[in-house]
Amino acid sequence: MKLVEITLDYPYNGGETFCKQELEIAEKYFDEILLISMSGHIGEGNIRYVPPNAKLINARKARYEASVYLKSFFQLLRIRTIREIVFAKKKLRTKESMPQILKEIFIYYYYANLLKRVFEKEVIEDDDILYSYWMAAPAYYLSIKGKKALKVSRTHRFDCFIEECYQPFRREIIEGLDCIISISEAGKKSIEARLIPFTSCLSEKIKVSRLGIMKKSSATDFGGKSNKYFTILTCSNIHIVKRLDLMIKALEKINIPVNWIHIGDGELGEQIRTQAKVLDSNKYVKYTFKGVLTQQQIYDFYERNHIDLFVNCSDSEGVPVSVMEAISFGIPVIARDVGGNSEIVSSENGILLDKNITPKVLMEAIRSILLLDDDKYINLRKNAVRKYRECFMASENYSNFFEMLISMAKEK
Repeated sequence: MKLVEITLDYPYNGGETFCKQELEIAEKYFDEILLISMSGHIGEGNIRYVPPNAKLINARKARYEASVYLKSFFQLLRIRTIREIVFAKKKLRTKESMPQILKEIFIYYYYANLLKRVFEKEVIEDDDILYSYWMAAPAYYLSIKGKKALKVSRTHRFDCFIEECYQPFRREIIEGLDCIISISEAGKKSIEARLIPFTSCLSEKIKVSRLGIMKKSSATDFGGKSNKYFTILTCSNIHIVKRLDLMIKALEKINIPVNWIHIGDGELGEQIRTQAKVLDSNKYVKYTFKGVLTQQQIYDFYERNHIDLFVNCSDSEGVPVSVMEAISFGIPVIARDVGGNSEIVSSENGILLDKNITPKVLMEAIRSILLLDDDKYINLRKNAVRKYRECFMASENYSNFFEMLISMAKEK
């Protein structure tokens, strides 16, 4: 039995951080792994972990392939394209414009053509497992591929919360695959409510299998709060959806001593760093932008520093790895009730805020945790670690995931 896993970037570029630890578990369950990356970043930077029993294939011969582009462009003239546009506008009521819809459909055709070329050269047995890491273009290709092998896809955030952004061929993917596996209950419920009614499938086809993290050390901090400045951490790309502007506005009026540290960078980096200068006028606030760190560097930072509070301000999430990392080190969390955040943050280990909050509400939530008496605060830290151990340990979650896939493949 062979695992064929398709990623959008991994092991190239910097995304899909969960893949490494998942593959470390996968190599124990499969004699052979075929890892197919759709990345356009081949040749850029270092290649991340690839199991010793894995064959790595990049589906692209170059970042842009004119012949495949041309073929994909003419496929836009298919009746399938027209049906998808009608479905997107009439049933899903997508807010995207016609050019945006056509662009997404074109990308799906392009990726499908790249994968068709790969699969024509590879031997796929009936007992193999074909696994797309995202319910995106690779999942679409698997859904139309006439193979007896088990065909499954994970789904995370943009690929299951259809109200957030348009993704083509939702019906075809759900009907054509054997199983859709959401990383959160919220994602599962969204698919069941918004997509299943437009298919001939039952909701039993949608399952939940959580992601997780694998700490290399058992370091956990159950200490009390910092003495002089309370240390608050945020960790994310600096992107519009991450709402670091909300954090800045909340700290602008805070009147207790805090040291805000942000890990990460992105397209709005300069804008947010400039906006943060308003905090210079608040004598209670210190702040630092540390830039991009590797996952191991983040773990090292947690082990060497006492963090009092982790804050996630995002407009949209699946189940964020940054929050998993924080609770694994016993750090209380404040997050907005979006995506799967309610499955990891509660009053037991922090504060789950309404998704429609003001900076003042966020500021008051920060104060309420940092001003707790020591016993209640330490209890939050203990509960944070308990939540990690119960729900987000990679070794257990990924073992259960692959055992489920193997069982399904044997039953098919």
